[in-house]
Amino acid sequence: MSLADTLTALVGKASSERMLDLIARKDQAPIQWDRVIPLPENQTSDYAKLPEVPKDKLKDIVKKVALVKLNGGLGTTMGLSGPKCMIVVKEKKSFLELVLEQVRTFNKEFECSLPLVLMNSFNTETETKRVTSAYTDVDVIHFNQHQFPRLRLADLTPLAKDKTAPGNCWYPPGHGDIYDSLKESGTLDMLIKRGIEYIFISNIDNLGATFDERILYQLIESKADVLMELTPKTPIDVKGGTVITYPRADGSIGYRLLEIAQVPGEHVQEFKSMRKFSMFNSGNLWVRLGFIDDNLKTNTLQLDTIKNTKVIDGEKVLQLETACGAIVSLAKTASIVCVPRSRFIPTKSCGDLILIMSNFYEWRNGRLLVSPRRGISSMPVISLGPCYAKIQDIDSRCPSPPGLVDLESLTIVGDVTFQAGVELKGNIVIVPTEGKKLVIPAGSVLDNCTVTGCLSVIPRV
Repeated sequence: MSLADTLTALVGKASSERMLDLIARKDQAPIQWDRVIPLPENQTSDYAKLPEVPKDKLKDIVKKVALVKLNGGLGTTMGLSGPKCMIVVKEKKSFLELVLEQVRTFNKEFECSLPLVLMNSFNTETETKRVTSAYTDVDVIHFNQHQFPRLRLADLTPLAKDKTAPGNCWYPPGHGDIYDSLKESGTLDMLIKRGIEYIFISNIDNLGATFDERILYQLIESKADVLMELTPKTPIDVKGGTVITYPRADGSIGYRLLEIAQVPGEHVQEFKSMRKFSMFNSGNLWVRLGFIDDNLKTNTLQLDTIKNTKVIDGEKVLQLETACGAIVSLAKTASIVCVPRSRFIPTKSCGDLILIMSNFYEWRNGRLLVSPRRGISSMPVISLGPCYAKIQDIDSRCPSPPGLVDLESLTIVGDVTFQAGVELKGNIVIVPTEGKKLVIPAGSVLDNCTVTGCLSVIPRV
């Protein structure tokens, strides 16, 4: 049986054709570094300078947009086997519940009914629908991204023998799969029929990615097909993708999303440079639905293929994925907005999670906001070490997150437990004696200090 027939038997004709297209383009021409041009400042718009929406237009433009959340991921990097959206982060609520609360708040604020569209995966669909069923006052629309079989790296044959193969034989093919999945699920046509003209795409775990009427207005007034939100790079963001200008096949110059996996090895350090590439992709993306539909109809929505290799049960496998932001390279008219850090609040590690759970952030009016008590604008740099690699480590060692509103940096090397009411200020380093446990007692205040050894810190009286 041919590879095409095997894939068709596993995932159907449409998905098979999509996989074969990715396979055919997996060895596409690499980025030519000498042709990479960092994004000029005069080609970005400063969020602070975006115009306010005229009051007589506000209700009309709000009706034109749907919020789309990428909700296909598991929390495996933080020790969970279930959907990442179910992690409880603030106010005793999960990412998903907080997003639903955000939509409720915006609907009241703008006197509208913003649709919340969730792109689930085979890993997240069941639990997600269970939670959203309780929010009957929110217009929630579900669709699933594709489920592709992992391929053996040696010969590109599927790891799955048939449709009943175990879960580790399958993968969701990256968030760039959103466009085909919107179309094939019927969601794209349904939104267009409802009068929706634009979608705002963001990750379910980025609670800073809220609906913003000024950005939507910028997209509409600029007559752009795509609007990308970039944000200033900091030392913790050097691996993040960015937007560059790059020659197109027809010789014209256009925008292109550049991920670190696409960078030639000898230029990785240059890519990480904050001087050369001062902004990075927040993952927040606004796209005109008609633009998506037109490119799908003409089979021109072809995104850069990203090769991701893994080891499954001792066997090297290949996942072929795409990034949704890569659509910017297809747009003849695109808008780039430099947004504040408040619109990018990622949760990729337990350090990110502890920061969100702490008093550094407050949940107010459907928004996750930095506490007004924070006296400096910089973000804390947090390195927790292997003893805080999993959520279970937070539960056992830090059941009540320390106060971090005045923290500048935190480095933990070893087994450290925080009791309730601890405050960390300035630059903190905690290094227990190797093989020993160090307990920071309730009520302790650590201010610009290094703690070593295995004795408990005496709390301030």
